[in-house]
Amino acid sequence: MGDSSSSPTIIGVQSFRQNQILDKRRTLMLRKNTYNNLDTPSVVLNTKITAFISGKQLKFRSFHATRSIFDLTGHFRDATDDEIKTFANQTSVNIPDVKKFIEDADEVVRKKIYLIKKSGVLNNYKTKDLERAGKAAGVSIAMSGKAITFPDDKKQLKELLNFLDHGVYKSPISGDRFLANSKRKI
Repeated sequence: MGDSSSSPTIIGVQSFRQNQILDKRRTLMLRKNTYNNLDTPSVVLNTKITAFISGKQLKFRSFHATRSIFDLTGHFRDATDDEIKTFANQTSVNIPDVKKFIEDADEVVRKKIYLIKKSGVLNNYKTKDLERAGKAAGVSIAMSGKAITFPDDKKQLKELLNFLDHGVYKSPISGDRFLANSKRKI
């Protein structure tokens, strides 16, 4: 896939399912203008690659498909109860009822909190700047002093978490708001 002296080796990774294995009893192969029964174990290759490994990077489009091949829990995981407590104790965060918040936190909320904590967005930006950016993107951010108040309403909470995880955008052309599913810089 390239000269190893000038570029890294690229490895294509593909997942296989049971239905891709050809049954020797029911499969015919055309050889020299004659159909014959399949006599060796065979599989049908998919036309799509699940992931690429290039150097030390794993690149993929579908997290779901890739995690069926690789263990990605170290990179994409949920926040634990203790991590949510630590998150809630930041001076930039106002969660009125932390216990209820933890009880109600589903997998999406926990993943987003982990990603927000990992990105450091609440440490790298002033909450007033985040509030202004939210307003520009059409995301309402309630403040309590210098802290962002995390709403009880699940839909509003997920919108705020998506925004803080760099996932809500306003189109400069149409003005429509979008939920991004990629954080790939262009």
